[in-house]
Amino acid sequence: MLLRQVGINELERLKDLRLRALLDSPGAFGSTYELEVVRSPLCWRPWVDEGCVFVVEGDDRWLGLVAVFLDGEDHSICHLASMWTDPGSRGLGLGRRLLESGIEWARDRGATVVRLGVVEDNATALRLYRGAGFEPTGAREPLHSEPSKTVIYMERSLRRSPNPIC
Repeated sequence: MLLRQVGINELERLKDLRLRALLDSPGAFGSTYELEVVRSPLCWRPWVDEGCVFVVEGDDRWLGLVAVFLDGEDHSICHLASMWTDPGSRGLGLGRRLLESGIEWARDRGATVVRLGVVEDNATALRLYRGAGFEPTGAREPLHSEPSKTVIYMERSLRRSPNPIC
């Protein structure tokens, strides 16, 4: 399976993948299928122009994605969003590969912290993020698309600890 960046000429395909994610996991995202199905594929252009979307591709089918963006005001902060893997491909480590790609993209651009929001009852995602070094910030809020659910915010420092002087 190939992990790669989405190109500007693939916005229709990116929209289709995002819609698959929203249909599969409607309570995991801040938006809904109904809101996004009517959007033009051009609505995803900022995801590619201003940030980066990584996908895992197998047999010409996209099996997962992660979107990452530098903060508009503070480029030392990277926001990780829209993490998802196809149900038939879960358990293969694709989420971890996508997450690591997003983290490396942030590090390569000088970010010192990566932040994300995750629905509190998404135990699988929480395990993945905690295993990758993310810690809860204490910030919480209702999920925009389903206010009965709570989003918890997590972050991971990208600063490297200085080596002790011997």
